[in-house]
Amino acid sequence: MLMDLSMKEFVSELASSSPAPGGGTISAVNGAFAAGLGVMVCGLTLQRSNKTEASDLLLEVMDSLAIAQKRFIELADEDTDAFNKVMRAYKLPKTSEHEQETRKKEIEAAMVEATQIPMETTQLSITCCKLLESVASVAHDNVLSDCGVAIECAHLAALGAIMNVTINLPSITDTNTALKFQSQLDAAKTEIQIQHGKTDAVFKNRFVY
Repeated sequence: MLMDLSMKEFVSELASSSPAPGGGTISAVNGAFAAGLGVMVCGLTLQRSNKTEASDLLLEVMDSLAIAQKRFIELADEDTDAFNKVMRAYKLPKTSEHEQETRKKEIEAAMVEATQIPMETTQLSITCCKLLESVASVAHDNVLSDCGVAIECAHLAALGAIMNVTINLPSITDTNTALKFQSQLDAAKTEIQIQHGKTDAVFKNRFVY
């Protein structure tokens, strides 16, 4: 599994001539970075601050971010696996009519999976951005910059995953499935723009750079 590699090994694999891992995997990794940094910010804020009304909130958010981090790591591997399934489907034989039909069905199924995964990454990134809005308002001063990086990683994770959904959509031939993804995509584009703006505003109210 890619996520079991060392960072050096992972970056080397990323830079190789293989098309996977690619942007979808990196989007999920950015989400994991966002959630992981958020967990750190929550933990250090709890350590360095006296018991406050925000403590319960931070504990709850920290748990949610830890769950998100775990799922992002899974999505990173799933994205690469899904892309490889698409490539295998395109390589299926297409000599006979039966082979052509089988190949068509396999490609469709693989493309749907390869679109569903970055769609989940997008939605989870939006959730992460919402959680980080709560963190930004109460984070300890010493970890505010870390909180800012987490916010931008979540935003980038969503944008990258949106790109992957967008590029896959034209390859899905089932109209109902394509329309469902398009509806989710349109909603996500609007939501991440609004949510990132809200989260960034809270952050910049405390940290000017």
